[in-house]
Amino acid sequence: MALSMTTLTSKEESGNLDAVETSTLAKQRIILGSAEQSLVNAYDHACSKYIDGKVDKARFKKNYQIEIRQLVQNEDLKHRFDPITSSHRPILNVYEEWENPERES
Repeated sequence: MALSMTTLTSKEESGNLDAVETSTLAKQRIILGSAEQSLVNAYDHACSKYIDGKVDKARFKKNYQIEIRQLVQNEDLKHRFDPITSSHRPILNVYEEWENPERES
């Protein structure tokens, strides 16, 4: 799907999409958005368990610190992690705990 989207977005940028390609690209964007939401929801659920103490915190941090940092700092996902409007508070809280340990609790 990624290769197809890359090809279609390149054609879109140059204004060379036909109607079928436009429809295909729109559907692929919907699928990608759904996959993105599922990924964020899975991390959100895992971070909730971390906050509630239902997982081994040291192991969780060792396994997921880099992934959560990359998730929150990803430019394409900035809209999901706005500190004021985001519904993904567990991810942001865990990120803040790990990446800003000098913050006041």
